[in-house]
Amino acid sequence: MTAKQNNGVISNHTNEELNDLFKNMHLKRWKEIYYECCGDMEFAQLSFADQMHRMLKLYKSKSDISLLNKLNKRSGLAEQELNKIQNADSPICIKELEVIINSIVNRECRAITITGFTGTGKTTLAKYILNLVIKKNLSAYYEFYDNVISKLGFINNNYDNYQEYLKHLAKHRLLILDDALIAINANTNEAKYLKDLLEALMKTQCSLLLVSQRSIENWYTYFGNNYLTDAIIDRLNDGAIRVKLDGKSLRNREKIEIKSDTKNEEQ
Repeated sequence: MTAKQNNGVISNHTNEELNDLFKNMHLKRWKEIYYECCGDMEFAQLSFADQMHRMLKLYKSKSDISLLNKLNKRSGLAEQELNKIQNADSPICIKELEVIINSIVNRECRAITITGFTGTGKTTLAKYILNLVIKKNLSAYYEFYDNVISKLGFINNNYDNYQEYLKHLAKHRLLILDDALIAINANTNEAKYLKDLLEALMKTQCSLLLVSQRSIENWYTYFGNNYLTDAIIDRLNDGAIRVKLDGKSLRNREKIEIKSDTKNEEQ
């Protein structure tokens, strides 16, 4: 990088570059960063502007690590499980993952469904996607579908608690609900709770990732042929990505099918 002169001081960085680093700056750990840098003899030989640039980059690096740790803790997965996912290979090819991750990051996809038989790696793929979203410094939350539906049913008579829980689920960039629709038939008011959740997610543009053995085409046999089922399926099909995993295991995969109805794909 070419050196720039500012008020008689030679610096390797422009004021614009320093301002960009200052934008999201908080001074809570500034003293700690300063003393850490002062222990470096090379640091003392730098111009003031370059000293500031080095301290700000160090601060940003530490802040990113701190944010990542917070997002991991709020993800709903245990630390040991997250570490296992971070060291795992991608369950599907990189190009397919990029389609999914970009649609979540850019808020282009309302719903993602991962379907397939038992043992085809649906949950593994969902958790892998969660990890990649968190690495983008975005919030992602994992929960079992039945747990969410049960809690909504338990607090249904308390309007404030009901709405507060929906807001809690919808505040993330990605919500993953695993083992969806595993019962033979839907419980009482289950369709209503799912519809309310979908509407809450739409307001915040939170993407929903549903993991299920049951494809959307078979949801009428689960929820029944009624207007609520129509409303749910309409919301899940609008700007949707559908991932179908076929094969006996993760190591013996016969077919991977991804269909996307996102705006990005239509263009």
